[in-house]
Amino acid sequence: MAFAMGEQVIELEERREERRQEERAERKRAFRKRVLILALVAAVILGLAWLLFLSRIFVVSTDRLVIEGARGTSVSVEAVTEKVAEHQGENLILFSLGGLEGEIAALPDVAEADASIRFPRTLVVRVTGEAPFVCVMDGENCLPVSSQGEMLTVTKDELKVPVLSYPADSLELAQAANVAWKVLGALDSDLKAQLKEVEVNAASQVTLTTNEDRTIVWGWTDMAEQKSEVLKVLLTTDAAFIDVSVPAVPVTK
Repeated sequence: MAFAMGEQVIELEERREERRQEERAERKRAFRKRVLILALVAAVILGLAWLLFLSRIFVVSTDRLVIEGARGTSVSVEAVTEKVAEHQGENLILFSLGGLEGEIAALPDVAEADASIRFPRTLVVRVTGEAPFVCVMDGENCLPVSSQGEMLTVTKDELKVPVLSYPADSLELAQAANVAWKVLGALDSDLKAQLKEVEVNAASQVTLTTNEDRTIVWGWTDMAEQKSEVLKVLLTTDAAFIDVSVPAVPVTK
């Protein structure tokens, strides 16, 4: 009986040892599996880091540049492209989009620029052109003048702005444009849409001509708000000549 009990104890110990060995083997397999998973994750992270930051795949390139908003404006697509080309090869992920926007916004005829990345690696630049507010006729063509005094030759039919006339021997274009800007800036869009010509004389006095060939003597640029209010009322009359140079005492004929 004692012998039988001894055999049972030995068998029990053997089974316990087998379970311990199985558990140790299972822990080793689990450990190796975790190590393998960690190694794979690390490899993927390192691979992505190399792909995104060290490879030549995700870099600024004019070959993958899209410029939007320039069509129909005086914005030079070539100038925008050249500005982007200055950053050729820089990492696209780390690239300063805000810095590029500022550089492009400083270009002639550009009022605003917005840069973004279109997945996976296309640089998109959307520009808003400076809108001309007057133009200077040159034969059948017109030189539209922006608020910054920059011009582009286009046909007059493409513009919805009045023509600026001024004595070139007495005034610089920038001076005449500045005077015209102060006057037109006081008019609402409906009034401006009725104008076909803004004349600035050597004394910087302004005369406006409407699409119906009505003459408006504006005078100097002072009291612009009062003149604008008086003009709104007088344009509802049949007067072909309106003088609001002294808005308190307007004259019509």
